[in-house]
Amino acid sequence: MTEKHEFQNQELHDKLRDLVINALGLLQEKHKSGSKFEYTTVVEGGLVVSEDGSLIVFPEGRKCRTRPDFAIFTFKHRDELEQLYEWKAAIECLLKDRIISKQMKGELIPPFGGFTLNESNLLRGIINMSIDEKKPFRFSSERFESVYDDLEKYFYSDSVVRKSFCPLLGFSSEVEEICLGGGVKIRRISKDEILDLWNHSVWFKALVEGNESAFSIHKPLKYLIELSVEARKIRPGEKVEVRSANTVFDNVVSALRLFKEGWITYPFVLSKYVSRFPSGTSYGRSGALPSIPMHLSYELSKEKVENFKAFYQEIEGKLDHTRIALTRFNETYRRESVGERKHEDVLIDCCIAFESLFCSEDTRQKGEIISTGASMLLGKDNREREEIRDYLRKAYQVRNDIVHASLPISDSLRKRNVDDDLGEFVHNIEQYLRLCIKKLI
Repeated sequence: MTEKHEFQNQELHDKLRDLVINALGLLQEKHKSGSKFEYTTVVEGGLVVSEDGSLIVFPEGRKCRTRPDFAIFTFKHRDELEQLYEWKAAIECLLKDRIISKQMKGELIPPFGGFTLNESNLLRGIINMSIDEKKPFRFSSERFESVYDDLEKYFYSDSVVRKSFCPLLGFSSEVEEICLGGGVKIRRISKDEILDLWNHSVWFKALVEGNESAFSIHKPLKYLIELSVEARKIRPGEKVEVRSANTVFDNVVSALRLFKEGWITYPFVLSKYVSRFPSGTSYGRSGALPSIPMHLSYELSKEKVENFKAFYQEIEGKLDHTRIALTRFNETYRRESVGERKHEDVLIDCCIAFESLFCSEDTRQKGEIISTGASMLLGKDNREREEIRDYLRKAYQVRNDIVHASLPISDSLRKRNVDDDLGEFVHNIEQYLRLCIKKLI
Protein backbone atom coordinates (compact mmCIF):
# COMPACT_ATOMS: atom_id res chain seq x y z
CA MET A 1 0.00 0.00 0.00
CA THR A 2 1.37 3.41 -0.96
CA GLU A 3 1.87 5.72 1.99
CA LYS A 4 -0.15 8.91 1.81
CA HIS A 5 1.87 12.10 1.48
CA GLU A 6 2.03 14.12 4.67
CA PHE A 7 1.87 17.46 2.85
CA GLN A 8 -0.36 18.80 0.09
CA ASN A 9 2.61 19.72 -2.10
CA GLN A 10 5.29 17.15 -1.36
CA GLU A 11 7.41 18.33 -4.29
CA LEU A 12 7.53 21.87 -2.90
CA HIS A 13 8.39 20.50 0.53
CA ASP A 14 11.32 18.57 -0.92
CA LYS A 15 12.58 21.52 -3.01
CA LEU A 16 12.49 23.87 -0.05
CA ARG A 17 14.19 21.29 2.15
CA ASP A 18 17.02 20.99 -0.37
CA LEU A 19 17.26 24.78 -0.55
CA VAL A 20 17.53 25.20 3.22
CA ILE A 21 20.23 22.50 3.50
CA ASN A 22 22.34 24.05 0.72
CA ALA A 23 21.71 27.63 1.86
CA LEU A 24 22.96 26.82 5.37
CA GLY A 25 26.03 25.22 3.84
CA LEU A 26 26.71 28.31 1.70
CA LEU A 27 26.25 30.67 4.66
CA GLN A 28 28.63 28.55 6.74
CA GLU A 29 31.28 28.76 4.02
CA LYS A 30 30.86 32.53 3.79
CA HIS A 31 31.28 32.85 7.54
CA LYS A 32 34.37 30.61 7.55
CA SER A 33 35.92 32.66 4.76
CA GLY A 34 35.66 35.87 6.80
CA SER A 35 32.14 37.25 6.34
CA LYS A 36 31.20 38.86 9.66
CA PHE A 37 27.93 38.71 11.59
CA GLU A 38 26.11 41.86 12.62
CA TYR A 39 25.26 41.64 16.32
CA THR A 40 22.24 42.80 18.28
CA THR A 41 22.17 43.42 22.02
CA VAL A 42 19.84 41.28 24.10
CA VAL A 43 18.99 42.03 27.72
CA GLU A 44 19.13 38.75 29.61
CA GLY A 45 16.30 38.08 32.04
CA GLY A 46 15.60 41.43 33.59
CA LEU A 47 12.12 40.51 34.78
CA VAL A 48 11.00 38.03 37.41
CA VAL A 49 7.33 37.09 37.78
CA SER A 50 6.80 35.82 41.31
CA GLU A 51 4.21 33.23 42.36
CA ASP A 52 1.76 35.92 43.50
CA GLY A 53 2.05 37.74 40.17
CA SER A 54 4.35 40.59 41.22
CA LEU A 55 6.68 41.88 38.52
CA ILE A 56 10.21 42.49 39.79
CA VAL A 57 12.47 44.40 37.42
CA PHE A 58 16.21 43.63 37.16
CA PRO A 59 16.54 41.93 40.58
CA GLU A 60 20.25 41.34 39.94
CA GLY A 61 20.92 44.36 37.76
CA ARG A 62 20.97 44.55 33.97
CA LYS A 63 22.75 41.74 32.16
CA CYS A 64 23.27 42.09 28.44
CA ARG A 65 24.62 39.78 25.77
CA THR A 66 25.03 40.04 22.02
CA ARG A 67 23.77 37.57 19.46
CA PRO A 68 24.24 37.33 15.70
CA ASP A 69 21.51 38.80 13.52
CA PHE A 70 21.03 35.98 11.02
CA ALA A 71 18.40 37.86 9.01
CA ILE A 72 20.96 40.58 8.19
CA PHE A 73 23.60 37.95 7.40
CA THR A 74 21.22 36.14 5.03
CA PHE A 75 20.24 39.42 3.34
CA LYS A 76 23.92 40.37 2.92
CA HIS A 77 24.47 37.16 0.93
CA ARG A 78 21.21 37.27 -1.01
CA ASP A 79 22.95 37.44 -4.41
CA GLU A 80 24.92 34.24 -3.75
CA LEU A 81 21.82 32.49 -2.39
CA GLU A 82 19.83 33.41 -5.49
CA GLN A 83 22.51 31.80 -7.68
CA LEU A 84 21.94 28.41 -6.06
CA TYR A 85 20.31 25.81 -8.30
CA GLU A 86 18.01 24.91 -5.39
CA TRP A 87 16.85 28.54 -5.12
CA LYS A 88 15.73 28.63 -8.73
CA ALA A 89 14.15 25.17 -8.46
CA ALA A 90 12.18 26.27 -5.39
CA ILE A 91 10.86 29.38 -7.15
CA GLU A 92 9.79 27.34 -10.18
CA CYS A 93 7.93 24.97 -7.89
CA LEU A 94 6.27 27.87 -6.03
CA LEU A 95 5.04 29.45 -9.26
CA LYS A 96 3.84 26.10 -10.60
CA ASP A 97 1.48 25.78 -7.64
CA ARG A 98 -1.61 27.76 -8.76
CA ILE A 99 -2.90 28.34 -5.24
CA ILE A 100 0.41 29.71 -3.96
CA SER A 101 1.33 31.65 -7.12
CA LYS A 102 -1.93 33.65 -7.02
CA GLN A 103 -0.98 34.88 -3.58
CA MET A 104 2.65 35.47 -4.48
CA LYS A 105 1.46 37.69 -7.36
CA GLY A 106 -0.84 39.62 -5.05
CA GLU A 107 -4.04 38.35 -6.63
CA LEU A 108 -5.18 37.26 -3.17
CA ILE A 109 -4.04 39.15 -0.08
CA PRO A 110 -4.67 39.10 3.70
CA PRO A 111 -7.74 41.16 4.65
CA PHE A 112 -5.96 43.00 7.48
CA GLY A 113 -3.66 45.11 5.31
CA GLY A 114 0.10 44.76 5.46
CA PHE A 115 2.26 43.37 2.69
CA THR A 116 2.40 40.73 -0.03
CA LEU A 117 5.09 38.07 0.19
CA ASN A 118 7.31 37.94 -2.88
CA GLU A 119 9.43 34.94 -3.80
CA SER A 120 12.75 36.28 -2.50
CA ASN A 121 11.37 37.46 0.83
CA LEU A 122 9.54 34.19 1.32
CA LEU A 123 12.58 32.02 0.63
CA ARG A 124 14.86 34.11 2.84
CA GLY A 125 12.23 33.97 5.56
CA ILE A 126 12.10 30.16 5.37
CA ILE A 127 15.90 29.99 5.61
CA ASN A 128 15.97 32.38 8.59
CA MET A 129 13.23 30.51 10.44
CA SER A 130 15.14 27.25 9.91
CA ILE A 131 18.25 28.61 11.68
CA ASP A 132 18.91 27.56 15.28
CA GLU A 133 20.85 30.24 17.18
CA LYS A 134 22.92 27.64 19.08
CA LYS A 135 23.81 25.62 15.96
CA PRO A 136 23.12 28.09 13.17
CA PHE A 137 24.43 26.14 10.19
CA ARG A 138 23.31 22.66 11.19
CA PHE A 139 20.11 21.59 9.42
CA SER A 140 17.31 20.59 11.79
CA SER A 141 14.67 18.45 10.13
CA GLU A 142 12.24 19.02 12.99
CA ARG A 143 12.61 22.79 12.79
CA PHE A 144 12.18 22.84 9.01
CA GLU A 145 9.09 20.58 9.12
CA SER A 146 7.46 23.03 11.54
CA VAL A 147 8.20 25.98 9.26
CA TYR A 148 6.90 24.19 6.16
CA ASP A 149 3.76 23.05 7.97
CA ASP A 150 2.96 26.68 8.80
CA LEU A 151 3.59 27.68 5.18
CA GLU A 152 1.01 25.20 3.88
CA LYS A 153 -1.50 26.10 6.56
CA TYR A 154 -1.30 29.73 5.46
CA PHE A 155 -1.29 29.37 1.67
CA TYR A 156 -3.83 26.56 1.38
CA SER A 157 -6.36 28.17 3.66
CA ASP A 158 -9.07 30.45 2.25
CA SER A 159 -8.92 32.60 5.35
CA VAL A 160 -6.41 34.12 7.74
CA VAL A 161 -6.63 34.20 11.54
CA ARG A 162 -5.31 37.22 13.40
CA LYS A 163 -5.15 37.51 17.17
CA SER A 164 -4.97 40.89 18.86
CA PHE A 165 -4.51 41.45 22.54
CA CYS A 166 -3.80 44.19 25.03
CA PRO A 167 -2.58 44.07 28.63
CA LEU A 168 -5.46 45.06 30.90
CA LEU A 169 -4.01 47.15 33.69
CA GLY A 170 -5.73 47.23 37.05
CA PHE A 171 -8.13 44.32 36.43
CA SER A 172 -8.53 41.30 38.70
CA SER A 173 -11.17 38.61 39.11
CA GLU A 174 -11.71 35.16 40.60
CA VAL A 175 -12.60 33.90 37.11
CA GLU A 176 -9.80 32.76 34.81
CA GLU A 177 -11.58 33.56 31.53
CA ILE A 178 -14.60 35.68 30.63
CA CYS A 179 -15.92 35.01 27.08
CA LEU A 180 -17.81 37.98 25.68
CA GLY A 181 -18.71 36.47 22.30
CA GLY A 182 -17.51 37.24 18.79
CA GLY A 183 -13.98 36.05 19.52
CA VAL A 184 -13.58 38.50 22.42
CA LYS A 185 -12.46 37.38 25.84
CA ILE A 186 -10.87 38.70 29.01
CA ARG A 187 -8.47 36.09 30.34
CA ARG A 188 -5.67 35.69 32.81
CA ILE A 189 -2.25 36.38 31.33
CA SER A 190 0.30 33.62 31.83
CA LYS A 191 3.78 34.04 33.25
CA ASP A 192 5.27 33.00 29.89
CA GLU A 193 3.20 35.62 28.07
CA ILE A 194 4.43 38.34 30.44
CA LEU A 195 8.04 37.28 29.89
CA ASP A 196 7.48 37.14 26.12
CA LEU A 197 6.13 40.70 26.21
CA TRP A 198 9.16 41.78 28.22
CA ASN A 199 11.57 40.20 25.75
CA HIS A 200 9.90 41.41 22.55
CA SER A 201 7.93 44.59 23.23
CA VAL A 202 9.77 47.85 23.90
CA TRP A 203 6.38 49.35 24.78
CA PHE A 204 5.82 46.87 27.59
CA LYS A 205 9.38 47.25 28.84
CA ALA A 206 8.98 51.03 29.03
CA LEU A 207 5.64 50.66 30.78
CA VAL A 208 6.98 48.32 33.47
CA GLU A 209 10.23 50.20 34.06
CA GLY A 210 8.31 53.46 34.35
CA ASN A 211 5.89 52.00 36.91
CA GLU A 212 8.12 49.51 38.71
CA SER A 213 6.79 50.09 42.21
CA ALA A 214 3.17 49.73 41.09
CA PHE A 215 3.89 46.45 39.30
CA SER A 216 5.96 44.96 42.11
CA ILE A 217 3.62 45.96 44.96
CA HIS A 218 0.10 46.22 43.56
CA LYS A 219 0.25 43.68 40.69
CA PRO A 220 -2.00 45.55 38.25
CA LEU A 221 -1.17 43.21 35.35
CA LYS A 222 -3.06 39.96 35.76
CA TYR A 223 -5.32 39.88 32.71
CA LEU A 224 -5.46 40.75 29.03
CA ILE A 225 -8.22 41.27 26.47
CA GLU A 226 -7.99 39.06 23.39
CA LEU A 227 -9.72 39.31 20.02
CA SER A 228 -9.50 36.44 17.54
CA VAL A 229 -10.65 37.27 14.00
CA GLU A 230 -10.84 34.90 11.05
CA ALA A 231 -11.45 36.56 7.68
CA ARG A 232 -11.23 35.35 4.12
CA LYS A 233 -8.43 36.42 1.80
CA ILE A 234 -9.48 39.10 -0.66
CA ARG A 235 -8.65 40.45 -4.12
CA PRO A 236 -6.82 43.83 -4.30
CA GLY A 237 -9.34 46.66 -4.10
CA GLU A 238 -12.02 44.43 -2.63
CA LYS A 239 -13.49 45.76 0.58
CA VAL A 240 -14.23 43.51 3.51
CA GLU A 241 -15.32 44.62 6.94
CA VAL A 242 -13.00 43.33 9.66
CA ARG A 243 -13.48 44.13 13.31
CA SER A 244 -11.01 46.70 14.54
CA ALA A 245 -9.14 45.53 17.62
CA ASN A 246 -8.81 49.12 18.86
CA THR A 247 -12.57 49.66 18.67
CA VAL A 248 -13.35 46.33 20.33
CA PHE A 249 -10.89 46.93 23.17
CA ASP A 250 -12.12 50.50 23.66
CA ASN A 251 -15.68 49.15 23.92
CA VAL A 252 -14.74 46.43 26.42
CA VAL A 253 -12.85 48.87 28.66
CA SER A 254 -15.65 51.47 28.37
CA ALA A 255 -18.20 48.82 29.35
CA LEU A 256 -16.10 47.82 32.38
CA ARG A 257 -15.80 51.43 33.47
CA LEU A 258 -19.52 52.06 33.04
CA PHE A 259 -20.46 48.82 34.79
CA LYS A 260 -18.78 49.78 38.07
CA GLU A 261 -16.19 52.04 39.62
CA GLY A 262 -12.50 51.21 39.59
CA TRP A 263 -9.31 52.18 37.77
CA ILE A 264 -8.65 50.27 34.57
CA THR A 265 -6.91 50.95 31.26
CA TYR A 266 -4.89 49.40 28.46
CA PRO A 267 -1.65 50.92 27.13
CA PHE A 268 -1.22 49.38 23.65
CA VAL A 269 -2.45 46.72 21.22
CA LEU A 270 -0.46 43.89 19.65
CA SER A 271 -1.79 42.06 16.59
CA LYS A 272 -0.29 38.86 15.16
CA TYR A 273 -1.14 36.35 12.48
CA VAL A 274 -1.62 32.94 14.06
CA SER A 275 0.53 31.43 11.31
CA ARG A 276 4.15 32.50 10.79
CA PHE A 277 3.16 33.42 7.23
CA PRO A 278 2.87 36.28 6.66
CA SER A 279 5.11 37.20 9.57
CA GLY A 280 5.12 40.39 11.58
CA THR A 281 3.52 42.05 14.57
CA SER A 282 1.61 45.30 14.30
CA TYR A 283 1.10 47.85 17.04
CA GLY A 284 -2.10 49.76 17.65
CA ARG A 285 -3.32 52.52 19.94
CA SER A 286 -0.92 53.68 22.58
CA GLY A 287 -0.45 57.38 23.15
CA ALA A 288 1.46 58.22 26.30
CA LEU A 289 2.00 55.15 28.46
CA PRO A 290 -0.11 55.58 31.60
CA SER A 291 1.19 56.25 35.06
CA ILE A 292 -0.49 53.68 37.30
CA PRO A 293 -2.38 54.96 40.35
CA MET A 294 -1.19 53.21 43.50
CA HIS A 295 -4.49 53.14 45.39
CA LEU A 296 -7.05 52.12 42.76
CA SER A 297 -7.82 48.85 41.00
CA TYR A 298 -10.76 47.11 39.35
CA GLU A 299 -12.23 43.95 40.88
CA LEU A 300 -14.91 41.96 39.08
CA SER A 301 -16.23 39.38 41.51
CA LYS A 302 -17.34 35.93 40.38
CA GLU A 303 -20.93 36.83 41.23
CA LYS A 304 -20.83 39.92 38.96
CA VAL A 305 -19.26 38.25 35.89
CA GLU A 306 -22.53 37.08 34.32
CA ASN A 307 -24.11 40.47 34.98
CA PHE A 308 -21.21 42.18 33.23
CA LYS A 309 -21.39 39.82 30.23
CA ALA A 310 -25.09 40.61 29.83
CA PHE A 311 -24.39 44.34 30.23
CA TYR A 312 -21.62 44.27 27.61
CA GLN A 313 -23.72 42.38 25.07
CA GLU A 314 -26.60 44.80 25.62
CA ILE A 315 -24.62 48.03 25.15
CA GLU A 316 -21.81 47.05 22.73
CA GLY A 317 -23.66 48.17 19.61
CA LYS A 318 -25.08 51.28 21.28
CA LEU A 319 -21.90 52.95 22.52
CA ASP A 320 -21.66 55.20 19.45
CA HIS A 321 -24.89 56.92 20.51
CA THR A 322 -22.98 58.57 23.36
CA ARG A 323 -19.52 58.66 21.76
CA ILE A 324 -18.63 62.27 22.73
CA ALA A 325 -19.74 61.79 26.32
CA LEU A 326 -18.00 58.42 26.48
CA THR A 327 -14.76 59.86 25.10
CA ARG A 328 -14.72 62.54 27.79
CA PHE A 329 -15.67 60.02 30.46
CA ASN A 330 -12.77 57.77 29.39
CA GLU A 331 -10.43 60.76 29.31
CA THR A 332 -10.82 61.10 33.07
CA TYR A 333 -8.95 57.79 33.41
CA ARG A 334 -6.03 58.99 31.32
CA ARG A 335 -5.33 62.28 33.05
CA GLU A 336 -1.62 62.67 33.74
CA SER A 337 -1.94 65.87 35.75
CA VAL A 338 -2.00 65.49 39.54
CA GLY A 339 -3.58 67.06 42.60
CA GLU A 340 -5.90 70.03 42.19
CA ARG A 341 -5.08 70.40 38.51
CA LYS A 342 -6.24 66.84 37.85
CA HIS A 343 -9.54 67.41 39.67
CA GLU A 344 -10.14 70.54 37.59
CA ASP A 345 -9.47 68.65 34.34
CA VAL A 346 -11.73 65.76 35.35
CA LEU A 347 -14.57 68.11 36.30
CA ILE A 348 -14.30 69.96 32.97
CA ASP A 349 -14.30 66.66 31.06
CA CYS A 350 -17.39 65.54 32.96
CA CYS A 351 -19.22 68.80 32.26
CA ILE A 352 -18.45 68.57 28.52
CA ALA A 353 -19.79 65.01 28.60
CA PHE A 354 -22.98 66.18 30.34
CA GLU A 355 -23.41 68.90 27.71
CA SER A 356 -23.22 66.36 24.89
CA LEU A 357 -25.86 64.22 26.62
CA PHE A 358 -28.41 66.90 27.50
CA CYS A 359 -27.76 70.12 25.53
CA SER A 360 -28.02 71.21 21.93
CA GLU A 361 -25.34 73.44 20.42
CA ASP A 362 -27.13 76.76 20.93
CA THR A 363 -28.60 75.94 24.34
CA ARG A 364 -28.33 78.61 27.02
CA GLN A 365 -28.39 77.96 30.78
CA LYS A 366 -26.63 74.66 30.23
CA GLY A 367 -26.07 74.12 33.93
CA GLU A 368 -29.79 74.28 34.62
CA ILE A 369 -30.67 71.96 31.73
CA ILE A 370 -27.99 69.41 32.71
CA SER A 371 -28.91 69.36 36.40
CA THR A 372 -32.63 69.04 35.64
CA GLY A 373 -32.15 66.38 32.94
CA ALA A 374 -29.82 64.24 35.06
CA SER A 375 -32.05 64.54 38.13
CA MET A 376 -35.09 63.39 36.16
CA LEU A 377 -33.10 60.49 34.71
CA LEU A 378 -31.53 59.28 37.97
CA GLY A 379 -33.75 60.40 40.85
CA LYS A 380 -36.19 57.90 42.32
CA ASP A 381 -38.37 60.49 44.09
CA ASN A 382 -38.70 64.26 44.40
CA ARG A 383 -36.28 64.49 47.32
CA GLU A 384 -33.54 62.55 45.50
CA ARG A 385 -34.17 64.48 42.27
CA GLU A 386 -33.75 67.77 44.12
CA GLU A 387 -30.47 66.58 45.69
CA ILE A 388 -29.04 65.59 42.30
CA ARG A 389 -30.25 68.82 40.67
CA ASP A 390 -28.62 70.96 43.37
CA TYR A 391 -25.35 69.00 43.27
CA LEU A 392 -24.96 69.16 39.48
CA ARG A 393 -26.02 72.82 39.38
CA LYS A 394 -23.12 73.59 41.76
CA ALA A 395 -20.81 71.43 39.66
CA TYR A 396 -21.54 73.53 36.58
CA GLN A 397 -21.09 76.74 38.55
CA VAL A 398 -17.67 75.48 39.71
CA ARG A 399 -16.82 74.59 36.11
CA ASN A 400 -17.68 78.16 35.04
CA ASP A 401 -15.56 79.62 37.85
CA ILE A 402 -12.56 77.58 36.61
CA VAL A 403 -13.05 78.21 32.88
CA HIS A 404 -14.28 81.80 32.83
CA ALA A 405 -12.94 83.32 36.04
CA SER A 406 -9.67 81.34 36.37
CA LEU A 407 -10.65 80.56 39.96
CA PRO A 408 -8.89 77.57 41.57
CA ILE A 409 -11.32 74.71 42.15
CA SER A 410 -10.79 74.71 45.93
CA ASP A 411 -11.69 78.44 46.09
CA SER A 412 -14.74 77.84 43.92
CA LEU A 413 -15.99 75.06 46.21
CA ARG A 414 -15.86 77.46 49.16
CA LYS A 415 -17.58 80.18 47.12
CA ARG A 416 -20.40 77.77 46.16
CA ASN A 417 -20.77 76.39 49.71
CA VAL A 418 -19.89 72.82 48.74
CA ASP A 419 -19.44 70.72 51.90
CA ASP A 420 -17.63 67.75 50.26
CA ASP A 421 -13.88 67.76 50.01
CA LEU A 422 -12.32 68.16 46.57
CA GLY A 423 -11.74 64.49 45.78
CA GLU A 424 -15.18 63.41 46.99
CA PHE A 425 -16.92 66.19 45.02
CA VAL A 426 -15.27 65.28 41.71
CA HIS A 427 -15.78 61.56 42.38
CA ASN A 428 -19.52 62.12 42.89
CA ILE A 429 -19.81 64.10 39.63
CA GLU A 430 -18.02 61.29 37.82
CA GLN A 431 -20.42 58.75 39.32
CA TYR A 432 -23.46 60.76 38.19
CA LEU A 433 -21.98 60.88 34.68
CA ARG A 434 -21.39 57.10 34.69
CA LEU A 435 -25.01 56.45 35.67
CA CYS A 436 -26.38 58.90 33.09
CA ILE A 437 -24.45 57.30 30.22
CA LYS A 438 -25.58 53.83 31.33
CA LYS A 439 -29.21 54.92 31.52
CA LEU A 440 -29.17 56.67 28.14
CA ILE A 441 -27.47 53.74 26.42
